[in-house]
Amino acid sequence: MAIVLCMPVYAKVWGSLTFTHGVRPAQTQTYGGIKSTAFENSMRVTGTIKVTAPKSASYYPDTKTQPSVRQLESQIGVGKTKGTSSFVYYVDGTKKHTSTSPWNFDFR
Repeated sequence: MAIVLCMPVYAKVWGSLTFTHGVRPAQTQTYGGIKSTAFENSMRVTGTIKVTAPKSASYYPDTKTQPSVRQLESQIGVGKTKGTSSFVYYVDGTKKHTSTSPWNFDFR
């Protein structure tokens, strides 16, 4: 007779988390990232980019879930546009933070 032990998986955060959101004008990028003081089981960053000029458009970047990481960043090159970006941050499959307000960018 075999006994199988199944360890439950918990959405535990192992380290202290820092969330970043901003722009890099020289690269015409907007970005959102997570950094931890310890290795986390997984991280993921999703976002919403709303371009208002020269043409209206929306983009929804999504990093694939990355296992066993201390940091993850979603960088989106938006070219010579104007608009806003916001991000949602996940650790171990659980939403841990949402951008408090959209970040405005104007790279025209």
